[in-house]
Amino acid sequence: MSKFSNNSYNAFQKWGIITVVFVYLLIAIGSIVRTTGSGMGCPDWPKCFGSWVPPTDSSQLPVDYKDTYVQKRKQKNERLAGYLDKLGFTEVGNRILSDPSIYIEAEFNPVKTWIEYVNRLFGVLVGIFIAGTTVLSFSYWKRDKTISFISLLNLFLVGFQGWLGSVIVSTNLLPGTITIHMILAIAIALLLIYVVIRSFSTPRKLQSIPKKKIINAFLVWVIFLSLVQIVLGTRVREAIDVVISKMQHLMRNEWIEQLGWVFYIHRSFSLVVLVSNVYLLFLLKKYVSSDTLVKRWAKVLVAITIIEVITGACMAYFSIPAFLQPIHLFLAVGAIGIQFILFLAINPPHGVLKKEQPVLKPEMI
Repeated sequence: MSKFSNNSYNAFQKWGIITVVFVYLLIAIGSIVRTTGSGMGCPDWPKCFGSWVPPTDSSQLPVDYKDTYVQKRKQKNERLAGYLDKLGFTEVGNRILSDPSIYIEAEFNPVKTWIEYVNRLFGVLVGIFIAGTTVLSFSYWKRDKTISFISLLNLFLVGFQGWLGSVIVSTNLLPGTITIHMILAIAIALLLIYVVIRSFSTPRKLQSIPKKKIINAFLVWVIFLSLVQIVLGTRVREAIDVVISKMQHLMRNEWIEQLGWVFYIHRSFSLVVLVSNVYLLFLLKKYVSSDTLVKRWAKVLVAITIIEVITGACMAYFSIPAFLQPIHLFLAVGAIGIQFILFLAINPPHGVLKKEQPVLKPEMI
């Protein structure tokens, strides 16, 4: 790949890189919410217990808040079921309406309430950053409209993500919705990475890469494997929630035994992902040997994957320590981001900027 001098970045590039970082931080915070069981810390949305500043004591709670929010949730779920019926998901809508567990109001816990509220505030902050990225993307309108269009798409996805968050609250963390929420967050992060890298790129003839089609196909395959592993991980997390409820937060050392087949598939699949990433590093070192940027990212990817496997093993053998779960997920999502960066490094999108613009380095994101 071409060499670039160390010129300063423009406003879109600076804002875009910061936004990517904040999106990943939001994913980590969301995992903390999930791990601590704080997802229903605020029973309403977007406010929390009817206020923009959550209560810190039970004496500050609205009168009859449980009955009030259950009724509001029922009304919202009836509308949601109607939408699902029109879209052909009648069975899902009926399940939402007939599941009594959805309307069990959690007991007030100020710590969980504030964890969830901080998550929401950070989500709003990320929304502002993405809106700023979209506005700044129009500086490319005359030169590269794709950057603006994808930025607009991302803004729409963020709005949809916010609406989906309200559905998750109204359905009391309905299984499946959290997985969709996670996949959408990954899509938003990858689209951001794409437009930022595209803004740095310039049309140029790259070195000839032997076996490029094979490398590209394997990169897509590895990204797919990583995504499947994350989905399996969310299923494991849902199974843990069921076990926690069943065992009333007791006998933590027996939780793993109660998880069933999904845990064992997730555990075994981690080795498949690790071997695939190691083989990817081998391919890149062999066929893209002159590109230090690609090799550097590939080494970071393998290191992250190894740490991810280690944290997974520690959770399995040490009764699922709560602090490791957000780290485990953050590494998994980070790995997909790096795999995508590797794909774009080998297949750079056509850009429009001058050749002096710098390329992204691992320490920039």
